[in-house]
Amino acid sequence: MKPVVLVTGGSRGIGAATAVLAAQQGWAVAVNYSQDAAAAQAVVARIQAAGGLSLAVQADVGDEAQVMAMFAHIDQALPAWGACWAGLVNSAGVVDQAQRVEAMSVQRLERMMRINVIGSMVCAREAIRRNSAGQAGPSSTSAAWQPDWAGLASMWTMPPAKGRLKASPWAWLASWPPTASA
Repeated sequence: MKPVVLVTGGSRGIGAATAVLAAQQGWAVAVNYSQDAAAAQAVVARIQAAGGLSLAVQADVGDEAQVMAMFAHIDQALPAWGACWAGLVNSAGVVDQAQRVEAMSVQRLERMMRINVIGSMVCAREAIRRNSAGQAGPSSTSAAWQPDWAGLASMWTMPPAKGRLKASPWAWLASWPPTASA
């Protein structure tokens, strides 16, 4: 089975670069975007032009209902791809316009926390739920590689600190391809 990774914020910047690199490493990629469908479709087209499997899926990760719908949409694509849940990269995040702290409104801070922190945790929760339900990764009898879902939940909790994650999204690809069990 081909592993699938969801890259939130996959239409631009670090997320787009991560999505393309994941596809180059053999992953099927779900490219999440919030507003810019054209940018997401451009990433998907680039992946598909190189022979990869990809789809764009719209969701504001700061809205739990949209996250649930996004995961359901990807779940529906998995059988046609011959794929299974295997990864999540939380790259979605907002900073807004540069502003001094004393000028920041509570609305702005709540929006940033909802998207950058809570949204990342909701996405991690849904990815972990799929693993717990047996929907992720090859069975232990067919391959030794299994996603580290517990590590995933603790690893990707701070996407707004993009500087902190500049190298991290690529680090999880280092173990690709999975090795077969003996």
